[in-house]
Amino acid sequence: MTAGSGGESADRRVQELAARQHGVVASAQLQGAGVSRRMIQRRAETGQYVRMHRGVYRVGPVAAPRAGEIAAVLAVGRGACLSHRSAASLWGLLPRNPRGEEPEVLVARRGGRQPSGGGYLAHHTGSLPDRDRTARFGIPVTTPERTVVDLAAQAIATAHRKRRLSLDALRARIEAVPRRAVTRILREILENERGPSFIRSEAEQQIKGLIRRAGIPAPEANVWVEGYELDLFWRREKLAVEVESPSRAIAHATPSSPRGGSRWPGSRRGGSPRTPSW
Repeated sequence: MTAGSGGESADRRVQELAARQHGVVASAQLQGAGVSRRMIQRRAETGQYVRMHRGVYRVGPVAAPRAGEIAAVLAVGRGACLSHRSAASLWGLLPRNPRGEEPEVLVARRGGRQPSGGGYLAHHTGSLPDRDRTARFGIPVTTPERTVVDLAAQAIATAHRKRRLSLDALRARIEAVPRRAVTRILREILENERGPSFIRSEAEQQIKGLIRRAGIPAPEANVWVEGYELDLFWRREKLAVEVESPSRAIAHATPSSPRGGSRWPGSRRGGSPRTPSW
């Protein structure tokens, strides 16, 4: 960024953008406004920009009430939107969590590196059509209808994980009640999510809570390494944790070079899997 009028013009564009986004901007947006990478780093060091996630900054010292939500959406990247309880709070369907739980973000699953990081919970879906997306208060968010469906799926997942209900018994109960719109929606949830497989994000959330309480460094989540998607990955320690089910996780000690032709992770070369109790 050049000094003088050019710098002042870039600063004005940044301020205008931040005002529309609850004081939060992504590094790509800063560069689009004319702020160089070196200047972004310098301003982060001086506190003019406050880093919230990788490549996401708060402009100014005071955080807006919804800064955490939009920061999470910007961190996950293109196509992401606020979802689940966070979306319900934004729509006024549920009270905002006073304990400040991590914002929940929904993004369509796609090839390549998956979004990961601390400070938010990323849910993945096979598709996120435009009809399920909108914006409220300038924050991308799932529509009220999609939000309610996601919450229903999450409630079923939680109840199943805690062994409070049987999916087969739930299906039988749905078939037994009169044909109502809500039973059709529940039936579609069970069919589309293929049973217990949709519990993964709930299980990951519980494991992340245990990791935080134990004081263990936060892992990368849902990251692709050498063609494998790893639920939780400690890159320096070369340790991966696969969340297999609501009550079972498998830890793999990954090999230093996974290109040797053996199955990875979990191959003999990488060491035998360990199943922690959690």
